[in-house]
Amino acid sequence: SDGVDCSACAAGTYKNWTGVGLCETCTSSMASPEASASMENCSQCALGETSDGAGWCEACAGGTYKNVTGADACEQCPDRMTSSKGNVFIEDCVCDKGYTGDSCSPCLAGSHKGQTGPGACSLCGVGKYQTGTGKASCKSCPKYTTTAEEGSEILAACVCILGFIPDDTATDGRCMPSMSASPSSCLLTGGSAISIAMVPTASVISGTSDLKVVFSEDNDATRVAAESTGDAGVYTASCPAVAPSSSSGATVGYLLSGASFTRVASFFFEYTVPPSVVSPAVISTTGAMVNLSIFELPAAFITDCVVLFDGAPSPSVTLLAPPASSSAPSMLAVSAPPRIASASVPISYRCGGDDEPEKSTGAVVAYKAAPSLASVELDGEACQ
Repeated sequence: SDGVDCSACAAGTYKNWTGVGLCETCTSSMASPEASASMENCSQCALGETSDGAGWCEACAGGTYKNVTGADACEQCPDRMTSSKGNVFIEDCVCDKGYTGDSCSPCLAGSHKGQTGPGACSLCGVGKYQTGTGKASCKSCPKYTTTAEEGSEILAACVCILGFIPDDTATDGRCMPSMSASPSSCLLTGGSAISIAMVPTASVISGTSDLKVVFSEDNDATRVAAESTGDAGVYTASCPAVAPSSSSGATVGYLLSGASFTRVASFFFEYTVPPSVVSPAVISTTGAMVNLSIFELPAAFITDCVVLFDGAPSPSVTLLAPPASSSAPSMLAVSAPPRIASASVPISYRCGGDDEPEKSTGAVVAYKAAPSLASVELDGEACQ
């Protein structure tokens, strides 16, 4: 009636007296309905807040929101979305980590997104991979491995870095350092010493003790001691004898550590067959009987094979002694055929017929012509 234009106190405020004046604000974390006339009306939690169950209000937790006053529970953000604490509107909910775009689609395998919001997913960097979708981070490749490019989706994309090779006993794809062997071959009779040295660095096996070497892909094969040379990462070991069947082709050996014989490094080497030995090594051009040692002799050698002296067949071959062990040679008595002129000739053998290829024994015999009577001197005088 006095012409004053009155308006209702806003929500969260009150005015408990008449007349012109400002509305009072409810205490922190409390709210009141619009046009509240008493402080007692300040009994509702504000927007973005909910009751803590003890008469107080607290901010809605991350991933929730609340757009009404009161003690009601906060609402969960839609699936694949989240929010900060105390959010009021559903519009405050944004894509969670690992999800992107307006519809919050999951990041594809090989990618990730470590921040909330609508931002794009990023490819996993080199040396990382991710098999799943909707992930916030990528997995690191095992030790001593990396990937060839970004965006790798599987563990198998992790390959050994330079100087390392796969550890076939590992289930996690890890690699081990490679070593160089010098010389890179061992005689199957054993006993020869080789030096093995770390290729990239010796630090990867520093501190290890009781090192062994196995000249096989089988950890349970004969293990020999690895002797340190005093140089970091350099060791020596003696090759054990093996059966001839183990001598073909290159293989891999391992440096083993501790009582469990854990593989800590690897090296490539090859077992080789020792060359045959002929005795005597010098014979007359008229022919002679020689003894010949041959490794890996075929079982039916005497009946199915012929010994050749520069292609000329031996008249007779007799087995003197079978091999004393799997890594020992067979001993043969072989009649060397006569030859017209002096020369050093290779000894080979062929089994199964004239069309079959010859196999070298590695032995060489020297033919020497016997001196003629015309060149013999008696008491300093030449005989005619």
